[in-house]
Amino acid sequence: MGTLPKFDIDIFFQQDADDIFGARKKGKAIHRTKDIDAAGDEIELPVKEIIKKRLPQQYYVGQGHIVDSDLNTSGQFDIMIADNKGSPILFSSQNNTDYLTYESIYAVGEIKSTYYKNKPYVKDFIEKIKNVNEQLVRTKTPPEQITQDLIFNSQNGIIISSNDTRPYKNPLLKFMLFVDSNDLDVNQLGTTLLSYENVHLPNVIYFLDKGVLLLTETKIISNDLESSNQSQKDTFQLGLPHFYPEFIPIERQSEYKWTLCKFEKEYVGASTLAHLIYILNNQLRECMLLKPDLVKYHSKLFRCNEVSVIYIKPNNSI
Repeated sequence: MGTLPKFDIDIFFQQDADDIFGARKKGKAIHRTKDIDAAGDEIELPVKEIIKKRLPQQYYVGQGHIVDSDLNTSGQFDIMIADNKGSPILFSSQNNTDYLTYESIYAVGEIKSTYYKNKPYVKDFIEKIKNVNEQLVRTKTPPEQITQDLIFNSQNGIIISSNDTRPYKNPLLKFMLFVDSNDLDVNQLGTTLLSYENVHLPNVIYFLDKGVLLLTETKIISNDLESSNQSQKDTFQLGLPHFYPEFIPIERQSEYKWTLCKFEKEYVGASTLAHLIYILNNQLRECMLLKPDLVKYHSKLFRCNEVSVIYIKPNNSI
């Protein structure tokens, strides 16, 4: 029996990454013509298409705004991933900008061609998320929710054991993707991240030419005194990453550090893209959305200022 052929998954991911790198070059050329929107589309469209083809078909990939049941509207996101079965699109404009119900959203993201340390890309994204968290409302899926339509009631003495310790089951995944890391200063970026509460932070930040920045459990294992400059140098032992900063208990937050994981140079684009796809699929598998109450969304349209009752007198004659 001959040896079975191997599926070169790294090559296919690298081809997708190369397409994005190529789109960046085109975008830079368009940017020089001062057509900023077209330059942005040159990057965003292929990224969205690559993500779309690698996710199950029951999910919708678009761009636009989150709308809650009070019709409060978020800023615009470059990419939104939503339920494509039970949640309708409230509105889609001619330029494919969508307005989606908050309950239907699994993930939102920002896509940038190049990282510049003197531009507030990350801060602006965090502020956009903060506005969503503080000004839009979405009911949290309780831990005892079994399906979208079925919630567990323990009054009859039945106990269900679960390894899921999350306080709620529908966290919003937030991510950023930079095609080129350029003049990335990790310490400077870390300072920005540490100035916000965990719930407002991106879960992960990707640099297609370098790797992924994420929160990782760390432990100081030594403090070596350097004789040359008498400065203290910490050595860390890395543990498991935590993809949901908002779920890290306050008393344990000091145990986690933002860590830049640099992938091997030969397939750095493939590895970075594969990690993003893994994180998205994991979110789609683990996140349990609740169905939007469309009556609330449309209640403003159902208001009546006058009611006419039509009464048909029964005909008793036979």
